[in-house]
Amino acid sequence: MSFYSEWLTDYDSRSCNSYIIQFLKKEPQTTAALLNGSNEDLESAFSVLNRVPLKAFLDVILTLRLDRTMKTSEVLQYSSFYDGANRIPELLEFFPNGESFVNLGYQLVGASNEAANRKYGENHSRLAETLNLVSISESKPRYAKNTAWGRYLVQFSFEEKQELFKRFLLREYYLQVILQQAFQGPVSYFKTVSFLAESTATRRRSNTHHVLNFILAGTDWERYLENIEWN
Repeated sequence: MSFYSEWLTDYDSRSCNSYIIQFLKKEPQTTAALLNGSNEDLESAFSVLNRVPLKAFLDVILTLRLDRTMKTSEVLQYSSFYDGANRIPELLEFFPNGESFVNLGYQLVGASNEAANRKYGENHSRLAETLNLVSISESKPRYAKNTAWGRYLVQFSFEEKQELFKRFLLREYYLQVILQQAFQGPVSYFKTVSFLAESTATRRRSNTHHVLNFILAGTDWERYLENIEWN
């Protein structure tokens, strides 16, 4: 039985913290079914992740020990969340063996030069990878390929997938760090990303702001966004 099938079988909104912790920490068993799982595994994941209230994930984030060094790649960078979360997997349905960053970027933005297309394709493929929708090759030239989860979710509209995306974004270590601090008091965005060059931190600020609003808007936790100083 896969992780999500087991979670669904054992589901009890009052006692699923151990599953949430494993999910938020990206333990191997939480990604295996998403990468190569059966349709039953994927249906279980879709069902249980939608069923567990967002509040349960946020409550667990408050309890996590977050003290390791962060990496530049852990601060999201993209131009269009929709392109990464929705369009990349849709395009990859036409390329079952995967497609290059350059060609994906061209399909999405149609830039006049190869470097711009490659950068756009890479940034949005990386965002899709964050959501476990695609896998990215280790060898160069790198390409993206739909995971089982990415293929499964293509059948749903972007609106139908938004609650799932919020839960997957909460697995990102940097977002856990800034949220945990904001839930407890004032926090400076620039201090949380002090490991980045100032220019990089400035470029990625809008992405962090957008993602946090996307996750918390309309919830009882939205007020904590006021604790974040962005300048």
